[in-house]
Amino acid sequence: MRRRKINQLGMPSLYTVGLGVVLVIFLGVYFYGYDGFWKRSVAYEYVDLIEHNEVVCGEHIYNFMNECLFAEESIEDNLRLFTKLKCFPLKHSSALERFFVEAAPSVLTIEEKSYIKKQLGVTLKLWDQSLLPRAWCLTPKELYKIQKNDTLDYWTAFREFCGNGGLHEFSIPVFSEDKKTVVIEHSGQGGLLLGSGEILVFKNRNGVWRLVLTYPLWIS
Repeated sequence: MRRRKINQLGMPSLYTVGLGVVLVIFLGVYFYGYDGFWKRSVAYEYVDLIEHNEVVCGEHIYNFMNECLFAEESIEDNLRLFTKLKCFPLKHSSALERFFVEAAPSVLTIEEKSYIKKQLGVTLKLWDQSLLPRAWCLTPKELYKIQKNDTLDYWTAFREFCGNGGLHEFSIPVFSEDKKTVVIEHSGQGGLLLGSGEILVFKNRNGVWRLVLTYPLWIS
């Protein structure tokens, strides 16, 4: 009789609701901590960030990015002409999981999907500026100074300080086992109505990287 009354009162549902509340609290604390990390980082120069954070490693990662993403060359050694990049990689998002479900076998085989998915992670790392010679890795401190400009709107202030080209974020690229297929997430913004996010798939054919798919996530 007691068990029947508990069931009638909906106790199993209460357990489910409780679990949901705990999950929401956990996610809130996680993202608050992530946002708090950025706020705490505004006091640091890049050399200080290196001392306090794990750096993205892997020669194949930087070779790919320099060849495919920052390949434009200039005779001028001017940071304002470089690709402006947030110094912390974009986190691998839940959108990647959806992408792996929807991507056609002609783009990613089942074996490639399985191998690549194992590399996804949320550990916060730092790009190695010394290995990205055609990118300007902007720190939270530099971006905070732009944000606090009292005389110009954010994107006008950004262009005055950094030049044209907008601000970009890339996730750490993930490779197939043979290192001939790469999946990377990108987010870029150059104004309130000038931005987009997408997942990019590159394949190495005869020693040359080719973009084979752009999977749109958002646009403004």
